[in-house]
Order: sequence, then C-alpha cells, then structure tokens
Amino acid sequence: MKLKSFLAVVVVMAASLLQAQGVKQLAREVYQTSGMNLMVKNIDQQFASQLDMHPSLANNPETGPYKKAMLQVLNAKNLEKLFLTYLEEEVPLAELETMVKLYKNPMVQEFSLLEQGLLQPEKQKELVAFREQLVANPPSADRLKLVDRLIDDQKTAETAMDMTTTMVGAMIRGGNAMLPEAQRLDEEQISERMKKSFPPNFEMLMRQSIQANCLFAYKDVDDEKLARYVSLWQSDEGRTTAQHVMEALATAFAQIGEQMGKSLASVKK
Repeated sequence: MKLKSFLAVVVVMAASLLQAQGVKQLAREVYQTSGMNLMVKNIDQQFASQLDMHPSLANNPETGPYKKAMLQVLNAKNLEKLFLTYLEEEVPLAELETMVKLYKNPMVQEFSLLEQGLLQPEKQKELVAFREQLVANPPSADRLKLVDRLIDDQKTAETAMDMTTTMVGAMIRGGNAMLPEAQRLDEEQISERMKKSFPPNFEMLMRQSIQANCLFAYKDVDDEKLARYVSLWQSDEGRTTAQHVMEALATAFAQIGEQMGKSLASVKK
C-alpha cells in the first residue's frame, strides 16, 4: 500500500510539472507570436531615450544613480518577466491555448506583420507624411469605424495610456528623488503633477495617434478584409485574448510602479 501511495504521489507531481512546463511554453508562445516581444523592446529603447532627453536628468553626473535605479526597473527584461508571470499564474491553460491559436491564425499573423512594420525607422518618415495628408484626405466613415472597433476590441488605447503614464510617472519620481528632503513631493502631490503633465484632451490625442497608425498600417488592405480581421477580435477567442493581454500589461506596469518607488528610495539611503 505504501508503494502504491508513493507512486500515486509521483504521478501527481509529474503531471503537475508537465502542466507547469506546458503553461510556461504557451505563455512564451503568446509573448512571441503576438509581437509583444518587439513592442516591449521598443518601450525599453523609448524610456532610455526619454531619460537622456529629460532636462533634470540629462548631462548631469549627479543623476547617474537615479537613472540607473529607474532603468533597473523599467526595462525590457523586467517587463517581459512580469508579463509572462501574469500569463503563467493567472490565465488557465485552455485559454492560453486559445490565445496561441488566435495569434497563429494566418490572417492575424499577416496583420501583425503590418503593425510591426511601424517600428521600422524607415516607416516612421512615411508615417509622418501620411499623417500630414490625412487632413486633406480623410478616411471614409466606414474605414474609420472599422479602425475604431479594432482599437476598442484590442484595447490598444488603454494599453498605450498605461505605458505612457508609467513612463511619465517614473521620470517625475526620478526628479523628485533628487530634490532636497524638504522639497520632495508626497504621493498625492506626485499624482497631481502627473495629471498636469498631460493636456486635458490627451486621451483623445492618443486615440487619434493610434487611429493614424492603424490607417497607415492597413492602407493597402481593403475594407472587406479589414472587416474580417476585426471580426476575429470580436469573437469570444479574440475578446478573451485581448482581455488577458491587457490585464497582463496593466498588472506588469502597476508592479513596475511599485518597484520604481523602492528602487529610487534605495538610492537615497
């Protein structure tokens, strides 16, 4: 009997280990097939560039420890780790399989390549020119409606706002940490400073920017094909995928915000 009990425990442990390995593999597939890995890498580069250009942080040897403390937290490696951890710990195995299946859909892969193309430096010049002519040559109402539906279904605007506010908040906290103790802002004052860092219509401007990016990325795709792509994200599988990706990013950035405070506090000691 003891041998049977021992074997049963071994079987359960082996099954748990195999499932854990399966979850890790699927989470990694979601991260890569979705193109999230490229987006995270781009965020990493953007934040480092923003720090180099920030008036209170650039070209000042005394700010070195603070910049280092911020980059130890807000970087591609940490964001990747937190994103994957959420998928591994919070998303059921069956739903991870659903997400991988959606991202491997040929049409989703085709559109993902168009979206990822926006990250290429040579495309940025084309994008600027495209945006400038949008006023004189606006998209049709039907085209704009399709793009808006896609932005809502993929939760693109929400994700962009989370990333932007986290980066701005990190820079404000970095500058605040360098002030003399008596001049430092408390968390409530930092929140107020963050609100004042954005224009009143910032969310609208962010959405318009995303609209322009989508219109440019899909400029050679006809309405019928774009409508079929949008329908994929309006399916149960699409909504599940978008929800989990959004929650994974939101959780990762919330944790980064907490880590940022601790990292900057360690510099002051």
